[in-house]
Amino acid sequence: MNTDNQQQHTLTKTDVQHQACPAQPSSVGPSIAGHNQSEVSVSERLWPLNSLCWAAFLAFALTLVLGIFTQSLHHTLLYDLFISVFFSGAMIGCYLQISPRNQLVSRMLALSSCDRPALLRFALGPGFLAFLLATVYCYWRFEATAVAEVGETISLSSTVGFLLLLVVVGPLFEEILFRQLLLQTFIEKFGAVWPAVLCSALVFAAVHSMSAERLSWFGVQLHQLLIFMAALLLSWIRLRYNSLWPAIVLHVAYNLGVALMSFYLASS
Repeated sequence: MNTDNQQQHTLTKTDVQHQACPAQPSSVGPSIAGHNQSEVSVSERLWPLNSLCWAAFLAFALTLVLGIFTQSLHHTLLYDLFISVFFSGAMIGCYLQISPRNQLVSRMLALSSCDRPALLRFALGPGFLAFLLATVYCYWRFEATAVAEVGETISLSSTVGFLLLLVVVGPLFEEILFRQLLLQTFIEKFGAVWPAVLCSALVFAAVHSMSAERLSWFGVQLHQLLIFMAALLLSWIRLRYNSLWPAIVLHVAYNLGVALMSFYLASS
């Protein structure tokens, strides 16, 4: 009898302990959830780089197909400029098609609205200075072969089309590609700003090395150094104003100075 009472007392005490101290959750669940969360964060960090690489591959394929179909054409300065602009535009288009569409295109490309009076003051100040520097530099480094090629381009193609590619479409596409897509991808990859700025500037200078192939060795090195410094400045302006429009205005002003001075030297 006493044994039964003891057993019943023990069972009652055990039930009370279970009610007072509920079962602790298993530690396996949170660890698995944390592991999955880390995997998701890693994939989110790597996704922009993957999309940019795929966009570059598809744009290169499209440009190669275009080059094959137009290989019989005479490769003038206008043709090379068109191929360069086409590659930039194709890469931007492929990137927009591959990337997740969870935000507006204007916000993704940093082309949202900006302060127009401030942009106008920027164009009249640093933009005009970039225009003057471009005319002086173009006049100083222009060679006879380049003058002859520009003169041939003017005589064989539309001047309006050349200006649109060099002054409007080219700077717009290049700033979107280098100062937005490539720069933001490097920032997300490295987790720091200045390494990303340096890498994007190096890529920008390497892409523009083809325009200096007719210069002497010293001229090529100086040209690359100036392009690299210009890319650093444009990246700083992009990050400083949190918009692409000031960088686009500066790029347009510089290319406009180069175009007008090239036309002047070719005509004279």
